[in-house]
Amino acid sequence: MKESLRAVGINSLIDLFAGYKGQKAELAQWLAGAEINRDWNLRLQYLAGIGKYTFEMDEIHLELDRLKKFPESLFVASDAWKEELRRALAPSRTRPGRYH
Repeated sequence: MKESLRAVGINSLIDLFAGYKGQKAELAQWLAGAEINRDWNLRLQYLAGIGKYTFEMDEIHLELDRLKKFPESLFVASDAWKEELRRALAPSRTRPGRYH
């Protein structure tokens, strides 16, 4: 598993959790009316395969970053670790593979 994660640029727990985009309450308005993908409906797999949203990905990620709040109660960790994660979650930080 470590090798698979490293292959996509995730080398630490901070890297893994830096992809966090938000909790239900923060995303509810943004997701209102979104179609739920079911196994018997392959529409999203088809659209992903043709790259339908490729040019919108940066904008989508930035919008999600604006909506999210730091998940203070989600992690049981030291203050130093939470601060490192807080920096990793900051929208202004660019990491390899982020938004591309």
